[in-house]
Amino acid sequence: MQLMNGHTWVQNGGVGLTNSVVACIVCLELPSPSVDSTLPTPEETIYNEDLKGLKVLLADDNLINRIVTKQVLEKLGCQATVVESGRQCLATLAQPGTMYNILLLDLWMPDMDGYDVALRIKKNIHPERRPLVVALTADTDEHSQERCLKVGMEGVILKPVSIAEMSNKLCEILRGSKAWYNVMR
Repeated sequence: MQLMNGHTWVQNGGVGLTNSVVACIVCLELPSPSVDSTLPTPEETIYNEDLKGLKVLLADDNLINRIVTKQVLEKLGCQATVVESGRQCLATLAQPGTMYNILLLDLWMPDMDGYDVALRIKKNIHPERRPLVVALTADTDEHSQERCLKVGMEGVILKPVSIAEMSNKLCEILRGSKAWYNVMR
């Protein structure tokens, strides 16, 4: 919450009342009204050209993370599909005729963690149909990042992520894989 300039609090309904409210407020930076937000900056144009049309599947159980990350991906020119669990992720990837270039995978989902999802993808999806799997996590622990690579993920992107960071990391991962040539043809 603090990384996103947010606040959480609990408000009791009063003496003798059992109702209480938990509130979470996250402040998102929006462009000022005086700035024409429809015109991309030169920096964003470069990113959009590199990633335009990239098919990305995003699996994250947190609604706010899904909304923000999808907006970042779309701003980069990616085609983003969003699911909220590991099971939904596997079901989406198993659908005939669906192919994604990249899977952004939250590590800590309640039904099935990202490590397990990555292992199942590696085991059950043919390499020609398998997306590049990238962890999307707030976990900065070096052991977690090493574990991601050991289970076959191509990289780790730390949350919260800026447009520039997302673009740089996705381009780095794509260029480091054989799939880069297939994606960019």
